[in-house]
Amino acid sequence: MLQIGPKSWTRSLVCVGGYVLKSRIGLLALALVVSVSAPAAITFNLSYLAGTSAQQQTAFQQAAARWSNIFNDNITINLTVGTASLGSGILGSTGSPSVGVSYSSFRSALIADATSANDTTATSNLQAGPSLTVRTNRWSNNPNGNNSVTPYTATLTNMAITRANAKAIGILGATDTASDGSITFTTNTSTLPSGGYSYTPGSVASNQIDFVGIATHEIGHALGFVSGVDAVDGGGNGADNASAWVRPMDLYRFSSTSGTNPDLTAGTPAKYFSLDKGVTGQSVTFSTGVADGDGNQASHWKDSLGLGIMDPTASNGETLAISANDIKMFDVIGYNLAPVPEPATMVAFGLGALAVMRRRKNRS
Repeated sequence: MLQIGPKSWTRSLVCVGGYVLKSRIGLLALALVVSVSAPAAITFNLSYLAGTSAQQQTAFQQAAARWSNIFNDNITINLTVGTASLGSGILGSTGSPSVGVSYSSFRSALIADATSANDTTATSNLQAGPSLTVRTNRWSNNPNGNNSVTPYTATLTNMAITRANAKAIGILGATDTASDGSITFTTNTSTLPSGGYSYTPGSVASNQIDFVGIATHEIGHALGFVSGVDAVDGGGNGADNASAWVRPMDLYRFSSTSGTNPDLTAGTPAKYFSLDKGVTGQSVTFSTGVADGDGNQASHWKDSLGLGIMDPTASNGETLAISANDIKMFDVIGYNLAPVPEPATMVAFGLGALAVMRRRKNRS
């Protein structure tokens, strides 16, 4: 979800609960269904709700193609795209249905799917299982008191992964037809700047918001950039930690006080992205929670550090782009990097992509 943040006229990108969005969107009629993919790449099957303009559809296809150009998993991701008047300051939101698996099953699938050097480092440093030891707080069975913010060590067995992520590592069928997510962009004029959205990548005026960038970010949440810390933040709602669902990116979330265990606490200290049990990675940090932390959902990088497309906020005139940090995270949670093409191939593919996008624009 995109929301006004502490920066001057800045909006936050926040992943909100998907079930409320699904209920609301289910009342609307589908307007158009298209598929977006590149050769040997993720295919996005996009369903547009009535009221989504042709310009927005084309821009969203460009955002989907960004991910298809990076990862070559042979899967189809089904997304529903629409617009609505979201809450004040919110530019976009994503609902991502998830599937539950045991930690041991996820770890085995991730090891079997490893294709890169980062995959090898990451999987070799995962706890052997079958359970997972983490640092957490809040829950009703916290030995420091019911819902205490004081951290403690817990043993968890369950994970929740977005359906898209489950497809990437073979837990779900590659072409399963159920919805993998719903994405909504605001029509709220009090949130949008005077120039509205820019639909042209790389050309964002000072009074506009980068629509393609926002779409790229929201797709990232559906792909799996989600943290279970958001369920801890602000209180465990009376549940004990057996109800906690670790997310794939949480396996690489560490702090100066967590030792070799992932840190699933909301709030301080700083949390950072590490593939080697917290030894390295301190410069790439995460947001720490809306209620207990820095004011941003934990399902994001730390704000205002330029860490990547999964930063929580976007400003007027800012062009949003996928970074090496983003790519590294998606790589180690189960997506496979596409080979870097030779220069001549890159030119030919770029022209082909432009032609495809133009045809889709003409049809819509």
